[in-house]
Amino acid sequence: MLRRALASVVVGSMSDRWPTVAWKLLDQRLVIPGTVHFKWDEAKHQFASVYYEIDMLAPLTKVLGNLEDVCMVLNSPSGILA
Repeated sequence: MLRRALASVVVGSMSDRWPTVAWKLLDQRLVIPGTVHFKWDEAKHQFASVYYEIDMLAPLTKVLGNLEDVCMVLNSPSGILA
């Protein structure tokens, strides 16, 4: 999937950096910590809402080594990590 997604990405002067970023991401497993909060409605005896939050920044920074590459991946028009 990553190979196909990166094949069509051209973002001005950043396009020459994509192959390096792609190689860093290939065959990597990202462990993304997160939390889920459930709000209970006492009157209706059911869940009223669910809220989740994940931290993709730390795992991607660990793999890629710098925030500039992390920002490039997260802002990718191809939705690489979506």
